[in-house]
Amino acid sequence: MIEACVDLRNGTNGEVGYKKRGDVLVVKLPGSPWGSDCEKIHQIVEWDDPALEAKLLAQQKAGQETPKITSPYTTYDADGNIITRSTEFMDVDDLPPGNNGKGKGRGHMMDRTNRVPKLKKNEFKRKTRS
Repeated sequence: MIEACVDLRNGTNGEVGYKKRGDVLVVKLPGSPWGSDCEKIHQIVEWDDPALEAKLLAQQKAGQETPKITSPYTTYDADGNIITRSTEFMDVDDLPPGNNGKGKGRGHMMDRTNRVPKLKKNEFKRKTRS
């Protein structure tokens, strides 16, 4: 089991662009520190991906103090342009009001002044987009 930082903001390109709410931004090993943005603006969740977990453990074994993988599910075209920022994502519309990124705050972001508890994998729906 690993942890993921999931984007709760409305995409800066809108839902027609490649940035979408629920995108997985970063994954880390459990217990690794997260920045304040991940803990206040986004959502930390338990994430089950054995392949990514193996890569993170290999980074740790190679001496990286805090291994992380940024944009683990991003797909690109032949020219290196982003097609999909995150093929795996969390259904943020399934979260309770106030935790789903739909609220007034800093621009289009949530304004949470305190750290938000991590969600366990049975507390949200994980989906795949093509």
